[in-house]
Amino acid sequence: MDHHTDHRDFLRALGARLAQIRRERGLTQEQLAELAGVDPQTIQRAENGRTALSLVRLRGIAKVLGVGLADLFGAEQASVPEAPWGKGELQALAAFRAIPADRRHSAVKVLKAMSEE
Repeated sequence: MDHHTDHRDFLRALGARLAQIRRERGLTQEQLAELAGVDPQTIQRAENGRTALSLVRLRGIAKVLGVGLADLFGAEQASVPEAPWGKGELQALAAFRAIPADRRHSAVKVLKAMSEE
């Protein structure tokens, strides 16, 4: 196996694992991109094995997904570690981040009122 084939296989495996964990967390590529502060195309290219992300970027994505860097390099189909939060909480954060900044204060008021019921 030559160096280029090995590199492509590695990126494909990493991308498949990233996609597996993202789906397990109930996130779309767009939601993950928003939470990780990257373009959606970056997530798409990474999951397709077409780009090599920096370790810093991978660390940020892993943190959003609630896994360690080592978990991203695990075998596809290996069990995904439990996140420190539930799927609903991560999806709520993604939805909150999608609200225009000037309207987020209203969303916070609604959430606070709901939590006091």
